[in-house]
Amino acid sequence: MNPLDRIVMLYADFETRVQKSISNLFGSNCCTCGGVCCNIDYCRETRESLFLAKLREAYQPALSYSDETGWLSETGCVLTAGRPPVCYEYLCGEILSAQPTRTHRFTINVLSQLISHVGKRAYRGKHIVEICEAGELQRIKLSTLERRLGESKAAFQAIETFYANTFFSATDWDKLTKIVLAPKEVNLREG
Repeated sequence: MNPLDRIVMLYADFETRVQKSISNLFGSNCCTCGGVCCNIDYCRETRESLFLAKLREAYQPALSYSDETGWLSETGCVLTAGRPPVCYEYLCGEILSAQPTRTHRFTINVLSQLISHVGKRAYRGKHIVEICEAGELQRIKLSTLERRLGESKAAFQAIETFYANTFFSATDWDKLTKIVLAPKEVNLREG
């Protein structure tokens, strides 16, 4: 397996874990919501991005892309892996207001940024999903992607621990703040 394909597999595995966690945490909110936060423009990005295309090839969606609805079916997005980072970044007001503390809000903000963090500045300041030329994709620094993937995985583990214990250790807090800087009013001891 070539190094880029190995990164694709590691990324896809991590993305599915993040997707499952988000679904577990907020799926009940989304299922009862009358709004649709998905946008066909986000779906189009999956067809333009070489990296997202590689993910889609490795993890074939259950349904084909539709020019009218993109990857969105009656039951939600059909992509197992290869969603644009914006799909994870969006947190509606309902989800944010349902969080019991500022620390919980900060924690879900970090969770929503984990996928974006992995691909930041992959090549000449571009996020990995913005790369649309094969030559550029071949020149990305895989070591940077691996490091950022490791940082995101460490933060994800800290988030899982927080939801199990409603507490962050100082070490876990440091893992989160590598992804998103905490606002001054957020306290790692607030549970």
